[in-house]
Amino acid sequence: MMTLRVRAAVSLMLIGGALACSPMSPTVPVPEAPGGSGNTPSGVLEVGTLTFENLTSNGAAVSEYQERGFILKFAGAGWVEGHTYGYPPPYVFFKADGGSSATGTVEVSGGGQTFAFHSVDLYSSTTKIPYRIVGLHGGNVVFTLDDQLPNTFGQFRTVQSSSGAPIDTLRIALTNNAAPCCSNPMGLDNIVLR
Repeated sequence: MMTLRVRAAVSLMLIGGALACSPMSPTVPVPEAPGGSGNTPSGVLEVGTLTFENLTSNGAAVSEYQERGFILKFAGAGWVEGHTYGYPPPYVFFKADGGSSATGTVEVSGGGQTFAFHSVDLYSSTTKIPYRIVGLHGGNVVFTLDDQLPNTFGQFRTVQSSSGAPIDTLRIALTNNAAPCCSNPMGLDNIVLR
């Protein structure tokens, strides 16, 4: 917990001055450290948070990423690394051109490990965030979260799961419906698994 708060504070100090200079720059939120309540289902590994901390090239395309033994595969829209924003930075995002729609998906697998999905932080610059999150075990659907966040005005919002059921695959799909005037970035950070 302390490491995440220190990392967030350092990130804010490093980029705070640059953000203050531009009225169009988004506000960087300071996250609360994700924590467990001790209610982990029997047989489910406590793994923590996937923060994208191993990403190294701002703006580089992302198709596959590994962290904490988990494999994340990105499909659909063109996902890229973002190091100037995040909750805290870095994060992953994709854009939809003005007046168009794009859907980006992320599939998380544990290489045979069983885990539970707790939450994910979602972001959009100027639009609502339609999402569909599906947990699977052995190829069978265990739960589906299908909803839409209102416009977050450039902030991250946490979507929490009401299911603590064991899964072996997690799929997150975001639909980016950009306004006619301009392109819109949409993305995610901090996938919390238990």
